[in-house]
Amino acid sequence: VISNTTHTVKTYDGNQNVVDDSGNVLASNDLVMLTDLVEGESNASSAVYVDSTNTATKNATANNVKGAQGILYTISVKKSNGQDSSGNYVVEGVSNNQIKGTGKIDQAVLELAFAEPTKDYDTNSTATVSVSADGLKGDTFDSTQIRGTYGLNDGTWKEDSNAGAKVVKYADIDKSLGDNYGNYNVSYKTSGSSEKVINGVAYGAGVINKIKLVKGSNLSLDYTPIIKTYDGDTTVSDSKSHLTVKVNGNVWSTDNFDVSAVYQNKDAGGN
Repeated sequence: VISNTTHTVKTYDGNQNVVDDSGNVLASNDLVMLTDLVEGESNASSAVYVDSTNTATKNATANNVKGAQGILYTISVKKSNGQDSSGNYVVEGVSNNQIKGTGKIDQAVLELAFAEPTKDYDTNSTATVSVSADGLKGDTFDSTQIRGTYGLNDGTWKEDSNAGAKVVKYADIDKSLGDNYGNYNVSYKTSGSSEKVINGVAYGAGVINKIKLVKGSNLSLDYTPIIKTYDGDTTVSDSKSHLTVKVNGNVWSTDNFDVSAVYQNKDAGGN
């Protein structure tokens, strides 16, 4: 009964329809061949891709969220006035006027391009994410879900916030498409070539510039009083805890600085 033997596989296009090579939706005799219809009545059969529960789906077969596992053909006959006449026919060997056939939806190609992030040293490894996506089939791509992190790659990538040329790790790319991620074969441009996104991760170049610190301009140092009981020396213990460093108005951790302090003399009293 099924006449569609050619158009059972398509590339993901964002819909559940069975289409020809030009993307035109197939119907009637292109899907199911019906004979011996009453004169004036016509084949109005349709078909959609379905998942494992025979529920209509647009998703690629490789998508573990309702991926297409076949095509469900619905046999239908219309009268000349457009009214349904399917109930006037018995299709031998067919239950509920539906037939399950083979079908598959291949993943579409999606290529990402990340703009190289650059910033001045600020003690953290967060990288700004700017990315374009070429090949979307009407799906929403939320780049705010992607996390960019500066690092170094010496055989194994590791996070690094220091100034210099960096390898930026882009994580959670899969979250940018949600359930539609499995509908795409996702790659990204790098150094003139293309690499496959693996486990939602891609890598690219980035730079952290050295920053010039000028006290009274972009650098301020605030000290809290240091008090101890006379012990015969000028040593100051835990000097970092008494210092607040601000760069461009932002507090920086003193873990990023070598800090030492001593009393002007060992005697009791103001120093």
